[in-house]
Amino acid sequence: MARIYTPEQHAWIADHFADMTNRELADAFNERFGTDYATPDKMNNYGSQHKLRKSAEVYDRTRRTRRKYTDAQLEWLRAYIPGHHEREIIDAYEAEFGERLTVSMVGNLKARLGVISGTSGGQFRRGQEPPNKGKTWDELGYSEELQARMRATTFKKGQVTGAAAERERPLLDIREEPKNHYLQIKVAPRNARHPMQNWLSLAQFEWMRANGRDWPEGHRAVFADRDNRNFDLDNIVPVPNDLYGIVTGGCHGHALPWHDRATLELAITHARVMRERTRLQRAPRECRDCGATFEPRWPKQARCEPCLRAFKAKWKVRGADDHT
Repeated sequence: MARIYTPEQHAWIADHFADMTNRELADAFNERFGTDYATPDKMNNYGSQHKLRKSAEVYDRTRRTRRKYTDAQLEWLRAYIPGHHEREIIDAYEAEFGERLTVSMVGNLKARLGVISGTSGGQFRRGQEPPNKGKTWDELGYSEELQARMRATTFKKGQVTGAAAERERPLLDIREEPKNHYLQIKVAPRNARHPMQNWLSLAQFEWMRANGRDWPEGHRAVFADRDNRNFDLDNIVPVPNDLYGIVTGGCHGHALPWHDRATLELAITHARVMRERTRLQRAPRECRDCGATFEPRWPKQARCEPCLRAFKAKWKVRGADDHT
């Protein structure tokens, strides 16, 4: 969540940004306003968002004082980083060398040394205490305006997430898919499989129940009368995935005409013929000049690439001679 600064804080940062490094600016900001949330990274992001620039003197001073690591420090990091996340690396480095790194510095060192942690990063671990545990809203240092915005989106007592509510729904419960408004039915219990596989299209479910066998693999359900609430067996037609885009329009938006099962099956046959025609048009053929076999780039290509380039070069030279 983006932090909201007071007008006084905005004016102070704008006045001091050019004359201080980001680390000096963060320390001075926390001391001036009695906060602890300002960091060099946040000051740098603030400057980028508000198009603030450092002075030439600060830029040169930053380059001269850029951190340099000894060979011993780099060797220690190369050996310690694998198997440890950023916070562990920062704490261990400080205990070993007496200097505190930042998360971004650790990331840069990983890229520089060509090593990875192999961990999942900044995840919450079992038993980990949140940093704001036991603190009131005022103790966290948020402004009243920010507190009001945060309170509006926090979880209330007894409230559950949408995903948790979906997991608690009973078997054979029906829901409406929010994007295309198709009906789905829950066919697997909570955590039995991947959450997205716990739900099945109601059309496929009704088709399998009526036919007594699994849904054909590599097919999608299409409603013959275009009514996705009509689950009659004759209205549910399995269409192969490679023909679905041609039959329904797909990305090009030009669907074949159909309005019932007979016309839909005719459209599927038409789509199959179109797909086979395209395959034959791109099938290998013999060059009309040299007889070599080649794969055409367009349906009516009659020459292979070398002969085509020679043909174009010959006509280019002939055209130049005719012109002269």
